[in-house]
Amino acid sequence: LSRDEGGVRLVRSFLGAHGPGTPETFNVWLYRGAAPKTVLRGWFRDLAPELAEIEVDGLPMVVLAEHLDDLMATAPATGVHLLPGFDQYILGAPRDLEPLLPAEAKSKVSRAAGWISPVVVHQGRVTGVWQARDGVIDLDLFEEVPAAALAQETERVAALLR
Repeated sequence: LSRDEGGVRLVRSFLGAHGPGTPETFNVWLYRGAAPKTVLRGWFRDLAPELAEIEVDGLPMVVLAEHLDDLMATAPATGVHLLPGFDQYILGAPRDLEPLLPAEAKSKVSRAAGWISPVVVHQGRVTGVWQARDGVIDLDLFEEVPAAALAQETERVAALLR
């Protein structure tokens, strides 16, 4: 494939797995912000017939048009989840995506030497980090989450660690 054909395929795959997104979120995900903007915009422009524009918390983004109906029909997440370190939910999103990760918590999630902490997610938003020590889960929450749901998820994950 040419660079442009391969780039368009890669953008399509990225949006299919991690969308909605923008050329900037794709750039951070793949190139850590180092790709030429004109190249990225060209790939998104070439893919435009397959895309639908949407707004996510006031931010303009695109999604694969074939996924739009399913996305719009999906109810907002309500549960509490403990995700492992380096989970794709976090890796696929830019670290400065405020609706997902509060700015004040960024350093606890994306740490030195590229370490990505295990996270607590409530309603699709990172609300804390966690770690397991001797089979016990230690939580560091920076937003409130429902206590009963958190306890249930903590017990579920702790059982997996035994």
